[in-house]
Amino acid sequence: MKKAGILNRHLSGALAELGHGDGVLVCDAGMPIPDGPRVVDLAFRAGVPSFAEVLDGLLAELVVAGATAATEVRDANPAASVLLDGRFPDGLTLVSHEKLKELSAGARLVVRTGEARPYANVLLSCGVFFQAPGMFRGGPVDRPGPLGFPSPYQNPRDPPRSLPQKSRCQVRPARYGEGCTASQDFFPPAPAVTLRRP
Repeated sequence: MKKAGILNRHLSGALAELGHGDGVLVCDAGMPIPDGPRVVDLAFRAGVPSFAEVLDGLLAELVVAGATAATEVRDANPAASVLLDGRFPDGLTLVSHEKLKELSAGARLVVRTGEARPYANVLLSCGVFFQAPGMFRGGPVDRPGPLGFPSPYQNPRDPPRSLPQKSRCQVRPARYGEGCTASQDFFPPAPAVTLRRP
């Protein structure tokens, strides 16, 4: 059996199916869930599991390119607001709660928590842990990508732009070899295998 990370088989399997640009809505127990996205309901009772626990568990396993939350969280749920600001210091977009509900219809996955405080919802946009030719080179991009998030692709005609370096895969994927060593973290050396004919 799995010995670490997310043990819920439905959630673990759903995360493995996500790709670049897919949306993941992490929501409280009261958020209306749209038809369409796959739903993993973790709610057990009021407050269990909390929004913070589930978000931190997901962030430990996902590369996140951007995040969107409701503006109303600022006044209605200061604890969730502080949590979101801490987890996404430069990559949090705020929209109205109604707009967030509209955007959530385009999510690939909805993870429902037992959170019983209002507006504890965030829509994550998945990134990638590697850099391919023509991909995001460390600067902001003006053109929107899936779900309205900034695109990780940079127009080759645009001059290179720079952002402050972030720690490993926090909000935008780091450049390969700069804090996100995919070859070591994701592809450990395979054991040598010798094939013998009978």
